[in-house]
Amino acid sequence: MLKHHKESLLEMRGYYQNDDDVIALILGGSVAKGEERPDSDLDGMVIITDQAYEKRKAEGNLTDYITDKCTYQGGYFDIKYFNKGYLEAAAERGSDPTRNSFIKAKVIFSSDSDIEKIIGRIPIYPKEKKQERIKLFYSILHYANGYFYSNAVKNNDHYMLDKCRFEIVYAGLRMLYAYNEVFFPCHMRLIEYTNRLPQKPNRIVELARAVNEKKDVESKNAFVDAVLGFTNWGVNANSYVERMEQTWQYSDDNVYEL
Repeated sequence: MLKHHKESLLEMRGYYQNDDDVIALILGGSVAKGEERPDSDLDGMVIITDQAYEKRKAEGNLTDYITDKCTYQGGYFDIKYFNKGYLEAAAERGSDPTRNSFIKAKVIFSSDSDIEKIIGRIPIYPKEKKQERIKLFYSILHYANGYFYSNAVKNNDHYMLDKCRFEIVYAGLRMLYAYNEVFFPCHMRLIEYTNRLPQKPNRIVELARAVNEKKDVESKNAFVDAVLGFTNWGVNANSYVERMEQTWQYSDDNVYEL
């Protein structure tokens, strides 16, 4: 951790430590992971009481962007507010990006001895879900590369062509992430972090970038062939309809199917 980040972290600690609503302060992000740049912000996860959490949630105020406490130019605190129940849910069923955000997270202070134990359970890959994830993303890849892409070409539908290219790259890389039991970090880091996968097809990052840069069928096919030829996946595309078109049965949170 760089000197100015350490100094600013002390400021963050002082800002929250005497707040009666605050149970714990956790440092996450690039600084916690040891991947910081000199201009990196400080990512803080502030654990607050249930009452304070519900109040902030009702106000739509579960994040803060604090610019006047950092000791270095351009620095800021990127703050997210959670309660203990959120941490427990994340440890039980958190999404990949949520679990990934707790990798190497550090408890700066806590008045609850359970907090450190809980956050230690969050960044553990759910191996029991691995095969189901591979099956789901294989299904997306199969339909985006086949039925949807061919119809988009036939109809000269550029919106659908772009959507298919996105889904092909996303689903193909998610298959590789699952294969490696590595968390999907977020869309912004998806291709960049693919370089870190221990087992992957040769030139897969280059092939992934080419799909959306060249926008030609040869680049698409080269990427798909690399993913499908990497291993015997042993799955079929039967998950697509249930998981992509009928999720309204379980939740209305799928923004693509509202």
